[in-house]
Amino acid sequence: MGLTILYTIGYKGNVNGLRKKLEKIRSACLNLPFQEVGEVKVVKITRDHLKIWNYLQNEIGYGKKNTFGGNYICDLLMQMAGTSTGEMSAICRQKMSKPDNITDKHITVFRLFMSFLSDPSNFSYQDCIAIRDLGLELIGTSTDQMIELGEWKEEKLSDNRGRSWKEIQPMPINMVSFLTWAGEGCESSNFSFQRIHKRYVCNSFCKTQYATEFVRCHLLIIKVLDLFKAEGFEVDVSDEGEYWGTRDLSKLAENINDYTVLIKGIFGDLQDAVDKADNGVTLEAPIKTCENYMKVDDSKTVSQKSKK
Repeated sequence: MGLTILYTIGYKGNVNGLRKKLEKIRSACLNLPFQEVGEVKVVKITRDHLKIWNYLQNEIGYGKKNTFGGNYICDLLMQMAGTSTGEMSAICRQKMSKPDNITDKHITVFRLFMSFLSDPSNFSYQDCIAIRDLGLELIGTSTDQMIELGEWKEEKLSDNRGRSWKEIQPMPINMVSFLTWAGEGCESSNFSFQRIHKRYVCNSFCKTQYATEFVRCHLLIIKVLDLFKAEGFEVDVSDEGEYWGTRDLSKLAENINDYTVLIKGIFGDLQDAVDKADNGVTLEAPIKTCENYMKVDDSKTVSQKSKK
């Protein structure tokens, strides 16, 4: 929960034209005060990507800690990453030297995966998420990209898991993407395009509510969306700060202040209920470490107070 910028970006053209446009926008982003600007990548998503994604998300990412079928997925993951479980096992046991194509990330993912399959009870929810995210990165994609390929459906399945995956797109499909990260506490803004009907589309969002430098981060995301619009993309934005449509810093200040008060109030009520229950439960939420308030005076001078 928190103030977020949601966006849908469309491009009519081929994959090469899209890549060139994204390279131009990325180049402009490198001259802006982002903490991180990723490379433009074109990834061909196949059925094997989906097999790995389904296991990492549904059996590990959701904290179910289900090891059934895990060895097959680990074999497939290593194969797609340019190696094998046999080779990785030998490297980790120092039975062979590390080839040039094997990185530290290969070793980290393999060790985490094998440790999980050996005893999943030792893994916290955060550990499970780390396996999922690092595993997908190893094969050239990301959680954000895979989420955009389909949707989870709540329904009773034969194995009683209660969730199934419905593909929006036939496989394989090219995804063209790059990401930016504005700063500490701000979500990364992922721009991943897939072909839907006769155009490439990116549907995503970026939560800026808890950015340490909220004003700078929020305006940076708006600036990138301006760059897309200037390059001829179809850009549809829902900015909960209302800055996109108004370019009014006072309106942005009003909304971030309202959101902060609302979230702080909800968390306070939950904390009171937990304290009364006295059951040893500890609540964690980003509002505990970052309360953003913003003020714009008559001369349009902006000041921000981020309470920690």
